[in-house]
Amino acid sequence: MICLIDSGIGGLLVYKELKKIRPELRVIYVADNKNFPYGIKSPEEILDAVKDIEKGLKTFCLEKITIACHTASIVLENSPTNFSLITTTTKKLINQLHERGSVAILGSRATIESGYYQKLFFEKGFEKIQGFPLQDLIGLIENQITEESLLIKALEPLIAFSPEILLLGSTHYPYLETLLVKLFPFSKIVNPSSQFALEISANVLSPSKNDLDEDLFITTKHDPGFLRRLQKNPINNLLKKDVKRV
Repeated sequence: MICLIDSGIGGLLVYKELKKIRPELRVIYVADNKNFPYGIKSPEEILDAVKDIEKGLKTFCLEKITIACHTASIVLENSPTNFSLITTTTKKLINQLHERGSVAILGSRATIESGYYQKLFFEKGFEKIQGFPLQDLIGLIENQITEESLLIKALEPLIAFSPEILLLGSTHYPYLETLLVKLFPFSKIVNPSSQFALEISANVLSPSKNDLDEDLFITTKHDPGFLRRLQKNPINNLLKKDVKRV
């Protein structure tokens, strides 16, 4: 049994991919909606939030804790931890790129301001690298705003840049992958979420007798609006229990 942690609904896409590959795997999904969005928090605040969640999970027999959040993973890169981080997968994907050209990195404000992914692309030999801290867009996605005109308006800085390589540096952005493909038909879109799910599935054991009977979903703050958004999520058919609250 493993745990997936994110600040909101972004990591649910990792969960969905993971359950496609390993439907028998038991997962505890923690949405830290009390501290959403991580992208405007300091590294210290994010670290404290993750530590609080880790303490709350001690009653469960977990094989692995995974961080399905780029912002939190970047912070945890500098901390001693046994967590599986989505940044590890993202680094591999960047190193595997053979294409050359302009690079756009979509991320939260904190992710872009850290310069973490910009540095990785620079070390790989890329020269034209631009970070786009589209924090408002993450908010639209979290609130499941699907009106295309609003989404395109939030993407205007990226459209003007017209990248040849586009890194989705937040687990919220894959919700827009269909729109991004339409807007950037000739760009290579790098989506670490699917590969992260694949790597998780390959590195966890089979279910054990200590696992829960079914998957568990935990929120860190009771928020009826958030619960409604979670229940409207496209993976709702995989939910076997109501969302739980710490």
